[in-house]
Amino acid sequence: MTDKAVKIGFGFFAVTSLFFGVVSINQKIRIAGVDAQNQGNESSSGAFDEARMRVLDTDEDGIDDWSELNVHKTSPYLADSDSDGVSDALEIKQGADPTCPEGRVCGSDIIGTLEQIQQDIAREERAGEGSPQAADFSPESQAALETLEAGTIPTAEQIRSLLRDSGVPEEELSGTSDQDLIQLFQEVAEEQQTPSQ
Repeated sequence: MTDKAVKIGFGFFAVTSLFFGVVSINQKIRIAGVDAQNQGNESSSGAFDEARMRVLDTDEDGIDDWSELNVHKTSPYLADSDSDGVSDALEIKQGADPTCPEGRVCGSDIIGTLEQIQQDIAREERAGEGSPQAADFSPESQAALETLEAGTIPTAEQIRSLLRDSGVPEEELSGTSDQDLIQLFQEVAEEQQTPSQ
């Protein structure tokens, strides 16, 4: 091969490499532009979906789907999320828990009872009457309170005793299994420990 042929070969190789390099860079720029457009579409799509949920009422119970999912934690597809025969909207209007069937002890009932106990204790301590534990609660309830103060979950029998002493009817307590009662109590404890948004 001559010197001229080698120069022509290298020149052809350089031009071909330059051409394919420019094409490759051009494709990458186009792909990046498409990705940026898709991200913009996804965020506007999410905002559209949220706005749509604020006006839709899929189960036609009078509560928009967004509120059912994000505020009341009920099903936007069932007018009566807890299947107790009373619509979610009516239960919310009455101040009842739309996720807890009537006659059952659920997490919100336990929260209400515990908050009432805390308020009563604080009120009596402020009034100078001391802690009402010794006078008002059974030994099992006192043990449950001590267990709670230690940061652990009391036994099912202690929880039942505490709720019974706090005014929860025996029929409601007997309709709830030990496992469900402890699970509800753990969920309530976790909710109390996590800060609300």
